Amino acid sequence: MKKALIPRWLAGLVLGVTLVPPILYFSSRLMLGQPLLDESHVWLDLWISIAFSFVVTVFVFAGALAIRNWVNLRYPWGSNNLLRVLLQFPAQLVYSVIVIVVITFLHKQVLPPAYTEGHSYPQNIAITLVITAIVSISLEVRSLYRLWRQSVVHQEQLKQAHLKAQLNFLRQQVNPHFLFNALNSIYFLIQKDPAQAQHLLMQFSDMLSHQLYGTEDDKIDLKEELAYVKKYIELEQVRMGESMHLSVEWPSNGAHWQIAPMLMQPLIENAFKFGRQSGRQPFHVTIKATLTGSRFTFSVENDFQPQPKTEKSGVGLQNLQQRLQLLYPNQHDFTTAAKDGSFKVIMEVPLHEKVEPCAPLS
Repeated sequence: MKKALIPRWLAGLVLGVTLVPPILYFSSRLMLGQPLLDESHVWLDLWISIAFSFVVTVFVFAGALAIRNWVNLRYPWGSNNLLRVLLQFPAQLVYSVIVIVVITFLHKQVLPPAYTEGHSYPQNIAITLVITAIVSISLEVRSLYRLWRQSVVHQEQLKQAHLKAQLNFLRQQVNPHFLFNALNSIYFLIQKDPAQAQHLLMQFSDMLSHQLYGTEDDKIDLKEELAYVKKYIELEQVRMGESMHLSVEWPSNGAHWQIAPMLMQPLIENAFKFGRQSGRQPFHVTIKATLTGSRFTFSVENDFQPQPKTEKSGVGLQNLQQRLQLLYPNQHDFTTAAKDGSFKVIMEVPLHEKVEPCAPLS
């Protein structure tokens, strides 16, 4: 449905201001038996001046708005700004001049000379043009502000979408390693200890469920993430057997905090992998998690023997560092140190307080 050139409310307002006062004025004079026009027409002069300026302003504004909408439809801001300005403002100026000339001509033709002599047409015209210019500029400023706001929102949406895509990509890099190591652990136990293999298969099912559904949110319960990590460590302990000496320390609290998912497993996986490659029997891995206020510190230390570098060397830690930078920019600490045959990683991140859902009203 096309919009009218002049909105109905605007046309009604113009008709009301232009017709109601003279109808009331002339009706009252007729009822009092007075001539319709006399020499003392101060009130009528005032109304004529107000009505003239108002009618001109309304029609000029309505036309300027229609021209703006037409230009905006064909040349929106950003497509061809110079052509838009060269079309819109001269067209509005020409239209305003035509409207003022026509209304002034009709004004002089309809009213007797006694009511038009001494009327300050140039002053009214100047005031009308100034008002029209102010309104036109205000509309353009408002339009440009809305475009700027839309652009800011769009850029933020693109940024968030790009961030989410990066996080999903980096998170998915963990899955192949997880699946391969977990299945290997169960495979070694199928013939050696079927009952234990069945137990680990259930653990693996829980972990896979966590991987597929529990890590979709940006933050999950710290308690839930620690439970996942403990199951992963149990799988690796079974696979490594007596070739590994493991020491772990977990925080006693943390039920009211949340953390980004899949931050600890890459460090543990890295420690098991390089500890085994160190050649020591048994190799040592020390895992420690501490909670201080709203800060969570996770450190992993393992025996280490430098290996020849390849294209895939350090990919896991690099992915984790990229995730930390995206999730906690300028809010996290991540340090690595290789010394005296051991390798240690310390990660510190802020936690988010868990928001409990409101109980339904009874």
